Amino acid sequence: GRSSFTRVMLLSMQQQYVVVAHVIATIGLMGQADGHGSMVNPLPRNAMDRQLSGPSRCPEHPCACANSSSEAPCDLAQSCYYYSQGCTIGCEHCDNTSARLHVDVCGSGMKPTNNDPRMRTVSINVVPMSPQDLTQHNPWRAPGFAPVVDACGLAGGSPNTGPGWAEYITTKYAKQGTPGSSLPEFPTGTVWTAGSIAEATWQLTANHGGGYSYRLCSLAEKLTEECFQKTPLAFVPPMRLSFSNGTQLAINGSYISTGTNPPGSMWAKNPIP
Repeated sequence: GRSSFTRVMLLSMQQQYVVVAHVIATIGLMGQADGHGSMVNPLPRNAMDRQLSGPSRCPEHPCACANSSSEAPCDLAQSCYYYSQGCTIGCEHCDNTSARLHVDVCGSGMKPTNNDPRMRTVSINVVPMSPQDLTQHNPWRAPGFAPVVDACGLAGGSPNTGPGWAEYITTKYAKQGTPGSSLPEFPTGTVWTAGSIAEATWQLTANHGGGYSYRLCSLAEKLTEECFQKTPLAFVPPMRLSFSNGTQLAINGSYISTGTNPPGSMWAKNPIP
């Protein structure tokens, strides 16, 4: 089991910002047979259920680091159960229901922009856009061009329970279908200085490939996808993996900044095959 550490360059900022990790393999994944994961540092507001006691605060599969226990800092409660599903590139909306279907959900006809085999994690040896290219409509094949239901995901990924981890244990903070953006603030004490290099950590609970980017949204604005797209962050190599014995391994991350949205924003491939 491993967790991934990524360094990002902070843009010059005059305001306070809230950080979001757009794990593309989570936002469109679940709806596209993708994956579940969550931020570890900074801790997301989606993990505020960790303040509650008892086993009933998380479904059967807990959101904990694969190489650690569910104790702090890897007590992530139900954060990996916030996602959007039925979201494919070029669409204006997600359909909330299409899970694990390799189709163009809305019939947009958009072609993938990320076709380099080195930047793909599934079906890497097939001809791009051929019938064998099963992930050509998935969010990470055109990073930033797929919609989301909510910028911070829906609890359980849908208004209704269903297969593929479309479930959520009701707590005083949220229930099935609660938008993550509606959760109260969850201060963590993390402070990032404008213009500095900061370290962000994320973990995978269920890995189906894909990739991710990091973006910021001002606390003065509503937490929407449009707000987060205003301030994408740049990655600063190297990427590192953290192991259960406390050691870290520096690796060469794989990044692209062409064919992404916002234009020029950086996207990183999931380094764990």
